[in-house]
Amino acid sequence: MSMTKNASSIWQIKKIRFFILGVILIGLIFLVIKSVSYLQVRLIIKDINLKSRYINTIPESRSIQNITINNSIKLDSLQIPISSLDTFFARFNDNTHLTIIKGDANFISSFIPDLDSDNLIQDELKKNGFENDFEIINFIYNKTPNDISFWNNSKDIRTNAILLKIKSTIAMNHYDKGCYRFNLNHIRGFQYCNPEMCTKPMTQIFTSDNNEFLMITKGLSQQEIDYMLRLLDREYSRYNETR
Repeated sequence: MSMTKNASSIWQIKKIRFFILGVILIGLIFLVIKSVSYLQVRLIIKDINLKSRYINTIPESRSIQNITINNSIKLDSLQIPISSLDTFFARFNDNTHLTIIKGDANFISSFIPDLDSDNLIQDELKKNGFENDFEIINFIYNKTPNDISFWNNSKDIRTNAILLKIKSTIAMNHYDKGCYRFNLNHIRGFQYCNPEMCTKPMTQIFTSDNNEFLMITKGLSQQEIDYMLRLLDREYSRYNETR
């Protein structure tokens, strides 16, 4: 009887040891998998300073109100050829001018595959139902290093790492000095920096008919930049009504 009890006790001890060893082994496998994932992340974002303001900045939503301005530079007299707009330049004086340049509205969509050999990003964009570059860029701009967590699965870790890599590549000049997202009836986009901080703020504009423009201003106040965006929105409204 005593021998049977001893044998049973020894077996129970062995089971506990096997269980502990199993837990340790599973933990080690988990750590190895996570370590491999993080190694992949470090390779993807090896050139990115994860603590920089540049990579940690996300767009701030900004409302553009109907405003009246001291129109000393005659902004309302501008004749902008919306239907054939390619490059537009207006000089008001030696220190005040603006330039509008037409861009490639599908640049981001065509650019992503070069950094996404496993289709992780394209699958993520399809899952979210993004239909144009504005939505894609806004999604990418809102990614920060905080989205990469040790507890995420390997796919999510790699996906977010690639998104940060893309963000560091596509972010416009002055992005780290402020990115402001706006949305009007017929145009929407991002303004990079403001006249108080930068000599030449830039505004990336996406139109309702899937065109993209870059507006570069010098000497214009923030109110005047807002006025120009309202003006472009009205011009696009008229253009759409006549098409």
